[in-house]
Amino acid sequence: MALAALEKPRHNPFRPDGWAGDVFDFLASLKLAVVLLVVLGVVCIAGTITESSYTARLAQRLVYRAGWFDLLLAGIFINVLFATLNRFPWRISQSGFLITHLGVLTLLVGSLIAHRFGVEGNLMLSEGQSGDRISLDRFHISFQEVGENARYKFETVEVEWGHPEKSEQHYPIKELGLNVIADNFYPHSEWVEEWEEGGPVENPAVHFAIDSTFAGRMAEGWLAPLFPGQNDVDLVAANVTSRLIGDAAALQEELQSSPSPREDSSKGWLEIQFGGGLEPQEIDVLQAMVTKVPIAGTEYSVFVTEQFDYAYVNSENRLADDPTKKPNPAILYEIYRGEEKIADRLFKFSLIPEFDSMHGKAEDLPFKIAYRRSLGGVRSGQAEFAILMGPGDDLHWKVTTGGGEVGSGSLEVGRPVPMTMMTAGMSLVVDRYLHTAQRRQNLVEMPIEKGDFRNKAAHLRVVDSDGNEKAFWQEAYSQQEIELGGKRFLVAYGPEQVPLGFSIQLKDFRLLTYPGSAGRPMSYESDVHVVARSGNGTMTRDVTIKMNEPMDHGGFRVFQSSYINEPRGDPQISVFSIAHNPGIWVIYIGSIVLCVGIALMFWAKPFFLNLELKRMMKAQKGAAA
Repeated sequence: MALAALEKPRHNPFRPDGWAGDVFDFLASLKLAVVLLVVLGVVCIAGTITESSYTARLAQRLVYRAGWFDLLLAGIFINVLFATLNRFPWRISQSGFLITHLGVLTLLVGSLIAHRFGVEGNLMLSEGQSGDRISLDRFHISFQEVGENARYKFETVEVEWGHPEKSEQHYPIKELGLNVIADNFYPHSEWVEEWEEGGPVENPAVHFAIDSTFAGRMAEGWLAPLFPGQNDVDLVAANVTSRLIGDAAALQEELQSSPSPREDSSKGWLEIQFGGGLEPQEIDVLQAMVTKVPIAGTEYSVFVTEQFDYAYVNSENRLADDPTKKPNPAILYEIYRGEEKIADRLFKFSLIPEFDSMHGKAEDLPFKIAYRRSLGGVRSGQAEFAILMGPGDDLHWKVTTGGGEVGSGSLEVGRPVPMTMMTAGMSLVVDRYLHTAQRRQNLVEMPIEKGDFRNKAAHLRVVDSDGNEKAFWQEAYSQQEIELGGKRFLVAYGPEQVPLGFSIQLKDFRLLTYPGSAGRPMSYESDVHVVARSGNGTMTRDVTIKMNEPMDHGGFRVFQSSYINEPRGDPQISVFSIAHNPGIWVIYIGSIVLCVGIALMFWAKPFFLNLELKRMMKAQKGAAA
């Protein structure tokens, strides 16, 4: 009878009458809770499958950072809240239930705060380098009139995910009088060189291909004797070259003579690529090793500190030169803005142009640098296949073996010529012959996994208030200057950056390996120097950040995330993952409350129930008396 009295419903002031009460009951119902939890489970499974099949970025975009996912969590919060209010007035025996639900509500609030107001990004430092801001996974495109300080930007979420090639996206910048239109996007792109007729002067060029009866196409490329560095291609076993012939006498002499060993004093050249289809600038390496060479149209200059023809990584894990090894041209260089050195210890390989250095990248540069060095300038005395252009429109071929034997003949477009100095079954064919050649850079889309981004780029059309229009490709992590209606604008596409409020300098990075494991990493750590300036002065501290021992400073937690080994060795790059989570203490409190509530529900409920029965029986006896 006493238990029945405990279960007797009492008036709940939170529950309204009429249809509003029915809504209250639905929001507090167990059925709604089951539906929401099942949906949450299915969504998390879908997110996990998306992340494992594609990328974490796609899973975050489609699931975890989507607006409807926040609504789902809000629905769970409302259900838990109304289920808690539905039990009012609460009894002592319901303490475990009440505290457990309070813990769940606190956890959801903390998660929402962390999701909406927390930041997480990366910071990469080489030894001696400092950084005071982190790069987030959110990107934006910004416009700034040259000479002005104000910069106006818009997020690129819809550009990257909204298929602008199907439906144009408009981003008006009223302060500058511009309308920015995104009409295409490449998740992964690459600049390719295109050759065509139409140059202002006579400039012969041929496109050749080398095919094998057994292995198919082995190599292809363009040869143009009047283009710097475009007159030969090294195939290791032989050199394919081109030479311009002025008249019949010069042709006859060339066909009958053997080439003398080449003495190449050149060290190659730097190709400065600006993007947007602009013609690249070429800088002689020898000149850049003597003095800083300005980069056209910018405030930057480049200086080459070292050049290698036979680059390799020695026993000290440094880049060195050894003529007994295979040719592998490489350079070390520095970037200056005015007289200020903003990047040093950068390197480039001629044979591996996509392998880039990350040392000293203090800022995004409006250009890219490639190192061009013909292996023909490194070797001498190897076999040669020469394409002779002229006199007039005539083409001839000339083969010289390693032993000095010479063969020659007329060369027709589309007709293969056997390469007798190479492996049997190999032939060379010229399939295009341009007389007034010109080359331009064209951005093409490259295949990539869905949801993954690498060298992403957006195609923009900018229209000003007078109707002037400019179309161009804007690559991520880069900036370029455009001119429109007599004004110049700086356009940048990059990640959002958040200032830390303090700076971190990497003093030393240590990679610890397992004993006797041939260098297999066991752990890694970084010694850092932290500097924080405020109105009260400057505070400094020295900290060692290890894999499982992060550093807390200024509301940020700094983790030792990973590292990057450079081919020239020391200094290495340390990668830090830095997070600011304003909801972390709310989550901690919610977790503690939840655990206490569960403990009370399972172990203290009989005690509370017995206590409540005794109080009720005592009250009934008092009333009877």
